Amino acid sequence: MNVSRRHKENSKHYAHGSIVRIKLENFVTYDSLEFSPQPNLNVIIGPNGTGKSTIVCAICLGMTGKPAVLGRASSIADYIKYGKNKAVIEIELKNENGPNFCVRRCIYKDNRSEWFLNDKPTRIKEVEDLVNELNIQVSNLCQFLPQEKVSEFARMNPQELLENTEKAVGGLDLYETHMELKDRSKLSKDLEKEVKTIEEELKKEESINNRLESQVSSFMEKRKHEENIVWLKRKRSVLIYKNSRNEFEKAKKEQEKVAKELNELIQNNEPLQEKKNDIEKKLQKQKNLLSTKTALIQEANRGGRDMSTKLDDLNEKINELKIDYQNKENEFKNHEKKLKEIQLSIEALKTEFEESKSDLEAIQNNEAIIRQKETELRQENEKLSNREYEAKRETARLKSELEEIQYKLKDMKNVKQEKLNKLLQRSKDVSSAINWLEKNRNSFKGQVYEPMFLNMNIKLQEAAKYVENLIPYRDLVQMFLFENSDDMHLFLSEVRDRLNLIVNAAMIPRKSLNSFSPFRTIEEIKKFGFRSYMREVIDAPEPILIYLCLYHNIHQVPLGTEQTQKNLSQYLPSIQELGRIYTSTHQYTFSKSRYTNKISSSSTEVSDSFWLTSSLDQSKLNYYEGREAEIKTKLKNLEANLQQIMGEKQKIEKMMENYRSELGKLRERKYHIDNLKKKLDQKQSVYKSLAAQNTDLTSEARNILLKVSEFSKKKSKIFADYVKVAKNLVILTKDKAICVYQDALYQNEKLRLENDYRTYISLKQEIETNLEQAKSLTQQAREEAKSTLETASKMNEINLENGLPQNYKENFSKLPDSVESLNSEINQCQIIAQCAYDVDEKVIQEFENRKKRISQLQRDLEKKNKKLVDHQNNYENMKNNWLQRVDEMIDGINVKFSALFMQLKCAGEIGLSRPDNSEEFSKYGICIKVSFRTGEKLQELTAWQQSGGEKSVSTMLYMIALQEMTRCPFRVVDEINQGMDPVNERKVFDIIVQNSCSKKQAQYFLLTPKLLPDLAFDDKTNVICVFNGPENLPHSKYNLKEFLKRRKALNEKNF
Repeated sequence: MNVSRRHKENSKHYAHGSIVRIKLENFVTYDSLEFSPQPNLNVIIGPNGTGKSTIVCAICLGMTGKPAVLGRASSIADYIKYGKNKAVIEIELKNENGPNFCVRRCIYKDNRSEWFLNDKPTRIKEVEDLVNELNIQVSNLCQFLPQEKVSEFARMNPQELLENTEKAVGGLDLYETHMELKDRSKLSKDLEKEVKTIEEELKKEESINNRLESQVSSFMEKRKHEENIVWLKRKRSVLIYKNSRNEFEKAKKEQEKVAKELNELIQNNEPLQEKKNDIEKKLQKQKNLLSTKTALIQEANRGGRDMSTKLDDLNEKINELKIDYQNKENEFKNHEKKLKEIQLSIEALKTEFEESKSDLEAIQNNEAIIRQKETELRQENEKLSNREYEAKRETARLKSELEEIQYKLKDMKNVKQEKLNKLLQRSKDVSSAINWLEKNRNSFKGQVYEPMFLNMNIKLQEAAKYVENLIPYRDLVQMFLFENSDDMHLFLSEVRDRLNLIVNAAMIPRKSLNSFSPFRTIEEIKKFGFRSYMREVIDAPEPILIYLCLYHNIHQVPLGTEQTQKNLSQYLPSIQELGRIYTSTHQYTFSKSRYTNKISSSSTEVSDSFWLTSSLDQSKLNYYEGREAEIKTKLKNLEANLQQIMGEKQKIEKMMENYRSELGKLRERKYHIDNLKKKLDQKQSVYKSLAAQNTDLTSEARNILLKVSEFSKKKSKIFADYVKVAKNLVILTKDKAICVYQDALYQNEKLRLENDYRTYISLKQEIETNLEQAKSLTQQAREEAKSTLETASKMNEINLENGLPQNYKENFSKLPDSVESLNSEINQCQIIAQCAYDVDEKVIQEFENRKKRISQLQRDLEKKNKKLVDHQNNYENMKNNWLQRVDEMIDGINVKFSALFMQLKCAGEIGLSRPDNSEEFSKYGICIKVSFRTGEKLQELTAWQQSGGEKSVSTMLYMIALQEMTRCPFRVVDEINQGMDPVNERKVFDIIVQNSCSKKQAQYFLLTPKLLPDLAFDDKTNVICVFNGPENLPHSKYNLKEFLKRRKALNEKNF
């Protein structure tokens, strides 16, 4: 049947606001869906996972419901079908007054929604207004009960149940009245509290002001006298200023008198200064002349002293020449004697030299032989030194390498110790098990591997967090691997059974590492940002790698990069078959649905590594330990070799020392012969020199006499010049004496003038001092007058230079005219003021402010009292009206609820739970009591008191009871029959059919994965079978006539 035509045919049976048609596109599990529910009971049935609850989700979200109502995904975008960018919900609602309402909601990946009402874009607010107008409440569990909220309905406390029932049955106004009563109850208490607070504050303020009234009166009297004191002080300041100004005028006149006296003194003594200056000029001229004469005398004296010195030098030279001449005569006499002595010494040296000359050849031959042997020993010693140097250099190199290896070994052992320290902090059991294993390794037949994180080295450190994320804690930290099963049983019996330590153990798989290979090479998937499989970044013993490949598929898990994460949605179709992958920050797992064959994915963020932050390369550790032992052996051999070389060198050094001793003796003998020859040559040279000197002595004597004659002539010339200088010195001395006398005359005149000048200066300084004192007194008087003017102006708050205002003159005329009288008046007023109460200005200010506050409080109290009376009158009326309506509502529901339970041969009742304080409206609730067994007392329905089936029956009957009390377009219940026994399930279903198929009832949606056989269906019951799957025929291609025709043919064939 054509869907749109069917709408027109049946539309008259639909209640106003009921659902006429539902259409979905790319919503959760559906690519496309469109169906038309019937106006009464719609039973939606289908296997779990086919999409029954998806229809509930569509109704909720399409009617402006929030995801939280469904209790499923929190984001609206999560309801878009996987791999799609947009989902569409379209719901057609019955409109009795015109064309049907068509609401369409488009949902996008960025959690954005677009709304359409009757194919026109609109805002969600307009859709919400329509939904509220039709009384559709998808958030009210009494109308709309999704699968995830069934248990939540039973967990509702009485207060929540009352509020939801008010919304469903009593209408929005009853619920809003209830909420308003809550607020008004609080407001009433707040108003009473405010009135009481104002009354207490008013009483307190009035009490305080009553106590202060006498003090304030005294204070006002005191203030009157203080004001009088102010006027007295003002006039006193004016009088003081006038006295200061008179003193200033006197000081100013005295200053002018002294200044005139000083000017007259200066004018009278001006010629004295000119005379003093003139005599000082003459003195200076005379001093210059005296200086010139003195300089000439000093120069003449220096010339005479120089000539005298030259004469002394010439006399000394002449005397020296006479002595030299005498010495030459004596030397000539001793010369012959010296020649004879030297000749005798030469003969003796010749004799001794000839005797020693015969031994020289033998000495030279022995020396050559010894030097040859010494050279051979030195060459041998150099060879030994070269061997010693090479051995020491190799020793130094090996020691340096040994230190580097030992440092690396220490670092590598520190890595393992760091891991053991972490283990001790996090798992003392595993740490204790390792210690026990180290002490008892000799008890095991085969290889035993400690927990794999200790034997594992991560080649790419940033991959450590992926490895640690993939391998579970029980394998990474707690697992010991064994080659021999007896070893494993021994270990477990001792460690786990006897020591009670929590560890794991397993046998090493009997497989080859080469048998594990990925089904896609890394080259095939590198374009997706994958750099390697996890197997390639782990360095560990082969048995551990086999275990990890077998049980954790590390050879099949690729490690991606930021590129993989960024373009994941683009790569998904090509990498889903990998099963598990890692990006830069997340792990993604892909699995295929058993129902739809669709691949779903889940992701978790990869946290930082803890156990594998440090890695130990066991192969490098073994290499460095072997190399350390090898170097130590080489160093020991080199040390022995050095000891041997040192011994051989000591022997050679001893032999060379003997040769050097013999050579020393030979050199001493040879040196003696050479020395004799040198002495002989020296004597012969001296003899020749002395013989040559004999002829020069006569010539030297003649030269001395010639020099004496020359010096005598120079002496005569210098003496004549010395006489001339002496005569000139006498003349200069006489001129200097005249200059000294003239200078003395000038000095006396200067002294006389200076005495007169000092007298003048002294008198002038005295007058100047008087003038400065007069100026100082004038300045002081000026400052005093200025200060008193400022004081008086400030005190009077006027500028006195402009004169006194009229009111000041009038006030001052009433006061005394002398400072003394004013001081007396001030003292009397101060004594009177001091006798009054000393009240702080702040107290007076507070007194005045408090009077204003009291007036304000009285007005506020009057307003609050009026507001409280009005509020209480309205509040009582509202309270009584609400209680009456709630009682009527609950009585009506109770009648229907009890009747429904009687049909099940059980008992049930509903009542209003009232608090002890009738004003606490937040504590009113609905109490449901049920009994499912004969003779059993009624018990309150709670989340834990009844079984799941009993709660489902109670919930379903409560919702049916509500139908009689309210009108809503449709109700939805998802899998309410879960946990019901077959008898009650059948009875409940019959009740649902009976109540929902009457003309006056709302449209009903009942979702269930199963139905009991032989249920009674009304003609108005509509059964919708959900048959959804990837291999099914799309609903748009359904042909019911063809289906029935084929079914009939099959039946006839089988018959």
